[in-house]
Amino acid sequence: MTNFAIAFLFVSIVALFIFVLFSILNYKNRFKMKYDIRNHYLYELNYESKFTDNLTGNMAVILFSGCSIAFYSMFNSNFNNGWLLFVLIGGCIYSVVLASLVFIPLKSLKLHLAMVFFSIVLAFLIPFADAMACSIDYRNTQNVGSLVMAIINALYCLFIFILMINPRLSHWAELKEERNDDGTVKYVRPKVFILAFIEWLLLLTSPILMTLSLISQYVIL
Repeated sequence: MTNFAIAFLFVSIVALFIFVLFSILNYKNRFKMKYDIRNHYLYELNYESKFTDNLTGNMAVILFSGCSIAFYSMFNSNFNNGWLLFVLIGGCIYSVVLASLVFIPLKSLKLHLAMVFFSIVLAFLIPFADAMACSIDYRNTQNVGSLVMAIINALYCLFIFILMINPRLSHWAELKEERNDDGTVKYVRPKVFILAFIEWLLLLTSPILMTLSLISQYVIL
């Protein structure tokens, strides 16, 4: 199963790269403006357009999600470990939730924010479960590899926790005020639109999370 999991992990990384590259180029060609992942939402890659307008990018993100689900379904052969079983189930859900952010616009505000909330929570709980599984294994076997992975997963949890408590999240929708030469005021996006940037961080670091899960189960088994 591990070989299949590695293969799906590799394909998911390639698909994610294709999604990012082709979608951003497509956005630039269609709207004649730069797309900045620091202040543009994922859904804006498909803003007011048909699925086929960004066909390569959309198919790539669906492939990424499908391969991620396949990865989480296959990486764990120890179904007696409740923590790793949670990673399996949570990872499959996380793969769907992340991809949904590409297609659910902010005009569906409650649904979009709910998907962001679930993605952040799962991004925290998955490495937490890996860390718990590794720490338990270290306590029982004194396996140094399990201790190392427990620490690495805990650090990833800390990274997500910092994102969760970022005070700027409470002002996620606020625009930056700029004054023109004629004295008029306009509102523009800040250099870092925190909620949009977090969505991108979660998506781009998801292969890291998958790799940590794979290594964690490997050192345990």
